[in-house]
Amino acid sequence: GYPSAVWGEEQVSEVTLKVGGMTCGKCVKRVQKSLTEIAGVDGAEVDLEAGKAVVKGKDLDAASLAAVLTEAGYPSAIWGEDEAGEVILKVEGMTCGKCVKRVQKALAGIEGVEAAEVELEAGKAVVKGRGLVVTSLTASLTEAGYPSAVWSEQEEELLLVSPPGHSTKEIQTPMVSSAKLQAGSIQNVERSLFHVGGMTCSACVRQVESHITKIPGIISAEVSLLMNQAEVEWDKDSLDAEAIATHVRSIGYESRPLSTQADDECTLDVRGITCAACVGRIERGLGKAEGVLSASVSLAMNTAKIRYDKQVLGVRDLIKILDDIGYPASLREAESQESPKDIQAKESRRWRRRLAQAIAFTLPAFLIAMPLENVEPFESILMTKVFNGVTLQAVLLWALCTPVQFCIGSPFYSAAIKSLSHGSASMDVLVMLGTLAGYIYSCVTILIAAVNPNFEPTHYFEGSAFLITFVLLGRTLEASAKGEASDALSALMRLAPSTATVIVSDDSEKGYKEEEVRLEMLQVGDVIKVVSGGRVPCDGRCLKGTDSMIDESLVTGESAPVSKAPEDKVVGGSVVIDGYLKMKATRVGSDTFLAQVVKLVADAQASKAPIQLIADRIAGVFVPTIVAISVLTFTVWYTCCCFHLVPEEWILMGKPFLFSFLFGNAVLVVACPCALGLATPTAVMVGTGIGARLGILIKGGAVLETLHKVTAVALDKTGTLTLGQMTVSSAVIVSGSSESRVWTYLASAEQGSKHPIARAIGNHSATVQGCQTLPVSNVKSIAGKGLECEIDGVHVEVGKSSWIKSRTSDDGWKQLEDLEDHGHTTVYVAADGMVIGGLALADVVKDEAYEVIQNLKDAGIKVLMLTGDNRSTAISVANEVGIEDCNVTADVVPQLKSDEIERLQAEGHVVAMVGDGVNDSIALAKADIGIALGAGADVAVEAADVVLIHNNLNDVYTAMDLSRKTVRRIQWNYFWAMAYNLTAVPVAAGVLYPFTRTTIPPAVAGLAMAMSSVSVVLSSLCLRLYKPPALRGTGSKQRLRRAMGRVGRALGHESFGQYERAHEVVIEMGEPHLRAPKPTWVQWWFFPDENPLKVSAPGNRSNAKPKSYVFKGQRYRRLIPEC
Repeated sequence: GYPSAVWGEEQVSEVTLKVGGMTCGKCVKRVQKSLTEIAGVDGAEVDLEAGKAVVKGKDLDAASLAAVLTEAGYPSAIWGEDEAGEVILKVEGMTCGKCVKRVQKALAGIEGVEAAEVELEAGKAVVKGRGLVVTSLTASLTEAGYPSAVWSEQEEELLLVSPPGHSTKEIQTPMVSSAKLQAGSIQNVERSLFHVGGMTCSACVRQVESHITKIPGIISAEVSLLMNQAEVEWDKDSLDAEAIATHVRSIGYESRPLSTQADDECTLDVRGITCAACVGRIERGLGKAEGVLSASVSLAMNTAKIRYDKQVLGVRDLIKILDDIGYPASLREAESQESPKDIQAKESRRWRRRLAQAIAFTLPAFLIAMPLENVEPFESILMTKVFNGVTLQAVLLWALCTPVQFCIGSPFYSAAIKSLSHGSASMDVLVMLGTLAGYIYSCVTILIAAVNPNFEPTHYFEGSAFLITFVLLGRTLEASAKGEASDALSALMRLAPSTATVIVSDDSEKGYKEEEVRLEMLQVGDVIKVVSGGRVPCDGRCLKGTDSMIDESLVTGESAPVSKAPEDKVVGGSVVIDGYLKMKATRVGSDTFLAQVVKLVADAQASKAPIQLIADRIAGVFVPTIVAISVLTFTVWYTCCCFHLVPEEWILMGKPFLFSFLFGNAVLVVACPCALGLATPTAVMVGTGIGARLGILIKGGAVLETLHKVTAVALDKTGTLTLGQMTVSSAVIVSGSSESRVWTYLASAEQGSKHPIARAIGNHSATVQGCQTLPVSNVKSIAGKGLECEIDGVHVEVGKSSWIKSRTSDDGWKQLEDLEDHGHTTVYVAADGMVIGGLALADVVKDEAYEVIQNLKDAGIKVLMLTGDNRSTAISVANEVGIEDCNVTADVVPQLKSDEIERLQAEGHVVAMVGDGVNDSIALAKADIGIALGAGADVAVEAADVVLIHNNLNDVYTAMDLSRKTVRRIQWNYFWAMAYNLTAVPVAAGVLYPFTRTTIPPAVAGLAMAMSSVSVVLSSLCLRLYKPPALRGTGSKQRLRRAMGRVGRALGHESFGQYERAHEVVIEMGEPHLRAPKPTWVQWWFFPDENPLKVSAPGNRSNAKPKSYVFKGQRYRRLIPEC
């Protein structure tokens, strides 16, 4: 809404052009003359050797300048337009992972952008690509609601943005003003959670959302029925959290703001504050402490709210600072974060109390109204007339049922009245109308009997009481079932212990002491002790002295304990099975792996699936429609009775009004919009919970719904199809270069990098004699190609063979061509423009890759590989995992991966992208479904819609299968909810009465209505029986073929097929030990050229029967087994 541009764009500017065809001084003069004749050009400096021209002037159009020179015979282009560059932007307004994904998507749509890495905490985006235009980048982000500018330590200084190795014009770019926009960015945006109690159906959700969004200053609101929460984005300058809660309470729902305190904030209770001088002293004392960003002390509340840098100090340090200046402090008890199951349990207890109270009144009313009425002497007593035609039975029923109607049933009345007062109608309106109609009818007949002694009243008090009691029973069961639906999230929240044992140094003989602290008071750098049977409180690294076995099934999915040694990583929530763990905390609070998983699952369960819109639309008209049908039913029956169209024997007690009234009342109470409203959220909650239990984090109902529609899956190679554990298989040194020099440059350039190739180079260089690691400078990474840097005054380039060839002038690379013949990944290194060496690296294909791809193809899904590696390597891996050569795209940069995704989408495919690296982030964001492996880069995980914690490709197929089963369950829920209403309403209206002479009493109709909601929740809970699909082709033969393929590659062949054609091969599978527990290990023996090789692969007890395999038309005997 507020157009922006680079500062000074319309003032004096400078454009650098790349000019071709210049050969001498005359060419320079011709170029200068051509440029100076253009309007707006003040001057032009032409560099013959560099082949460039720097043009200065006003309102310069670079494209026009280049066109003029091209027409003059000197082909020109904007300098650096076709070369890779990097721009770092400062981005405001990002608050969560969703914001990161939106920023990445906004950047991915800009021409020339190849990769974008967004850092949430730093508030910046690193954009890599070709011909990047700063104004396009900032304008795109500003339009998306994230004001941005070029990153700078000081915003007032001039900023330089240029491709590597070239200078360009200086651009002065202040931050774009964060103006308030109706549908765009707001400067002071807050995202908060609010508890919303009392919602029962989609109509309630619709009403709350509609009301909140109408409040001035609200940006967006999303309400979750099952979580009893509303997530609201709002402008802090316009209103506060309590005002929002007050608005929600005004429409009849309980509401309060939930704690939204940031992870780098704390509130301390401070004792000893007596005056304003104390406040000033505390604030000054805290302000002097390193790491304290701000401190606000309240004299009235005796509290201090402090913002601090978690990496510098923690809560315990702040308490010590206050103690030192004479003000004892303690961490304020924050409102505990209740799990959804606890919330629903509390809701269930509340309804259970009301149900017990209702039964206490309704049961005696039932006895008085029915069985005792027909038993002497009770019949004569009950039929005794108290006043005129009013009997004792009527008085007792009125006395017993009135408290049920107006006291115990008051929640229905208050919610219904407030709902109607705001122009909407919920389930409570139907309950109120149905019960109140019966109660008022009964009261009217009693009053007539009191006036007319000859009138025989037909009261219906017990029917209204029954109805309220049955509805309370339904609400109680429904709340309990909802709690079971959220059991997965509750289980995750219980994994973290409430306290931790911290080891601190002191002056005792031991030199240390142990303190038990609350989990919220842990800080980075704490030394923590965990004994056998205890849970790890946070993420960290093992210290010296650790000797323990830890259950890390939360992360790995493997139940077998893992041995831990010093410097090994540990994850919060893991269990120490045996031994003693001493660790140093590296991530605490919301930064821990477990906290991030809990947040992802909670966000997913609170989100709406698009299919929920069906229920939302129906909910908007459901109640008015049912009321209209009820009135119509009464009118039709009563009219028929008045005109004697109904036989006299049909009419109950000979009273047409009562006869017609019971039909109309039954319609009111039998209809149930709750079942429709619960159909989707309960299934989504259970489905995402099952996914979390299986290590599949699905970010929302929309993702869960889309997953099963995927028709094409694109996979990255390194780290996705392969393990990413690369090793150097061979190296070639170009004539004239030394091995130590080549490896010194390689090790120095790749130091500090976490890429699999860099790790492989680092590991191998340690074994090379004379190799050393030197300081590097001017390091520039070129996304998808390589890097360049300065080492000891030498310009070194390391990267893909094709990239190095394009940047060097010699033909030394020809000596390295043999490296690419075996389908391995190749890396070349050049120094000062001369190729000096190269190496080949081999990777290992994941065990499950072949089976997963075959099962995806069997399901009719197109499978492709997108990789930046060379085509020979890509084809080799593709052949092993079963991907056709025509579906392999190699030598692609990140932007081309995104382009390939876009091409598939244009063909009508619903595309899922599976990747793990920074270079996959744009494609992950571009795809309909982005699937990231949990062991991958943080930016890839942020950009993805699904995260596979266990790093297992089987989970790709499982996620799609889970999506299919969940959506099918939602469809069944809708079917039963609609079938119930479409069947029950006509029956209650008396459509079948002429044929069957049976009716649905309103009390029974109320019970049916209550049970319909419970049945839908129980239907969703059936998803908890879900078991991951058994993939076709996961037996011993398939594992054998994979092992054979690895042997073939290890011996220098692209695949085992090529190896098999070159050698006579005999393969035998050994027998696992019959007593060995699962999983056992099966030994396979290979006999190439009479030299036996042996490969191990996991086997099962089911394969224990001795087997042999036929190859080359012959059967070979089984060898002696080894396990």
